[in-house]
Amino acid sequence: MNDTELDRALRSIGMACLVDHIELFGDRRATPTEIAERLNEVTDWTAKSCRSRAGHARRIFAAGRAGDAMRLVASSSRVDPEKAEKARLWAAANPDR
Repeated sequence: MNDTELDRALRSIGMACLVDHIELFGDRRATPTEIAERLNEVTDWTAKSCRSRAGHARRIFAAGRAGDAMRLVASSSRVDPEKAEKARLWAAANPDR
C-alpha cells in the first residue's frame, strides 16, 4: 500500500472512526464480517458502511501501515485534539504495526 492508497483508505474509514475503533480493527482474530457486525452494534452506521470501513481498516493493517495512519491522524488539524493525542499515543506504543 503506497501513501496515496493509505490516504484514500484512511479517508474512506474516517480518521475519528479509526481512532475510536483501532483495537477492534487491529484484532487479528476477528474477521472483517465480525468487525463490521460489532461496528454496526455500537454505531448508527449502515451495515454496508460498517463493512466498507472494516475492509479498508483491515487493508491498512495487512499492509503494516496502521502506525503510519495513526501518525497522519495525529498530525491532522481536522481531528479533535483528544483523538489526535490518542492516535499519537497508539502509534508510539505500536511502532511496527
